[in-house]
Amino acid sequence: MGRAIPLLLILAALTGAAGCSTTGSSSSAPENWDGLQKVAAKNLDLAYVLPGADFTTYSQVMLDPVEVEFDKNWLSDQNSTIDLSRHVDAEDVKRIRTGLGEMVHKRFSEELSKNGYAIAQEPSASTLHLAAAIANLYINAPDIPSAGRVRSYTTSAGSMTLVVEVRDSVTGKLLARAVDRADDADASTQLSWTTSVSNEADADLIIRGWARRLRQGLDTLTGRNTK
Repeated sequence: MGRAIPLLLILAALTGAAGCSTTGSSSSAPENWDGLQKVAAKNLDLAYVLPGADFTTYSQVMLDPVEVEFDKNWLSDQNSTIDLSRHVDAEDVKRIRTGLGEMVHKRFSEELSKNGYAIAQEPSASTLHLAAAIANLYINAPDIPSAGRVRSYTTSAGSMTLVVEVRDSVTGKLLARAVDRADDADASTQLSWTTSVSNEADADLIIRGWARRLRQGLDTLTGRNTK
């Protein structure tokens, strides 16, 4: 299906072209964005819906593969250490992108399907086309294999931003868009040993929350009872 959401759209959304701040503030966001109207959305930084769009006919969802893009400074920050055994290489980047993208797709599919939305493989009049992407991913201490075991301690696993577009699967008409930035939900002042297991658990907690809020938003638009 190609790129889930063009990278240029993600960058525009997160660098101010669409009025969205990476701090999560929506006060400067425009009331209209690509024909969509800004609406209040619980626990989301920004949400836009096409005025007059009728979502009540939709009962199925097509999900694109999820693209993941790192913060522009992440790789250079990680590799600024003189310890070459701890440097992040192209294979590490690919592994993290693939794993996170698959996790988002899995959690979104699970949340939608267990709450009455069929996961479709082909377009139809009753199917919404949902494309999600992760932008500005910043992992504070990635668990990179090294010759000597080195422990990394942090107070937060990191941060990332979700960008979602919802379209009619047949016509491709843009119906809704949402942007939300999330930090590690377990951040504290106490240092903890960060591993691939703890990083995955922290990311999964954030993604499950996003999946639930996405499904609740669709429930509201389609007239279902939200829970």
